[in-house]
Amino acid sequence: MGSKEKELVDRLLSTTGYLACDAASGSTRYFGPTTSLHVYSDLGLSFKREGREQARRVERALQSLNPDTHDHLLDLFWTHYNSVFRLAQRPAFESDRDNGGTKYYSGFLHLCMLAMGFRFADRTKPGIQWITTSGRESALHREAKDLFEYELEKPGGIPSVQALLLLGDLECGVGRDSTGWMYAGEYIWRLGNSFRSRVSGIWQ
Repeated sequence: MGSKEKELVDRLLSTTGYLACDAASGSTRYFGPTTSLHVYSDLGLSFKREGREQARRVERALQSLNPDTHDHLLDLFWTHYNSVFRLAQRPAFESDRDNGGTKYYSGFLHLCMLAMGFRFADRTKPGIQWITTSGRESALHREAKDLFEYELEKPGGIPSVQALLLLGDLECGVGRDSTGWMYAGEYIWRLGNSFRSRVSGIWQ
């Protein structure tokens, strides 16, 4: 155990404390080494709740699609977008999706891929018309934007970085360049963090 870890354990096990006036309640309270731990506990529960809510929203969005429309949009993404930019590895994505993995798959990335596939779709098809919200935008694109807030609350892995790049491209594609650059900036920041983590892991 390192010195920092030992110091934290000693502080938590300490019996020292003090009485002080709690400004929030106006009463005298005992403040000890574990007084604020409930704050971090609540944060953890909050992240879990938000993760479940995100999963539910993704599931609803995917189930709202006709299976043929879903497969068509995903094929359009792989054929017309990913064949040029090589953003994702199809076998890894599909394997994680089918087996519940999270290293190369996330619902957020899945939605962004479908939304990007919409860019290349025939807008006259009934299944495509059903998800069209404007001339160049789909309901999938809007749902992915709404899920961005959830994505900010948790550490991003590879799927998160990929999804942010797609979302930035989608926004630029409908004329919202400033928002697109914001998502791209978040993508670059997370990519840099991922690279630093890998480098530090190699040198440790």
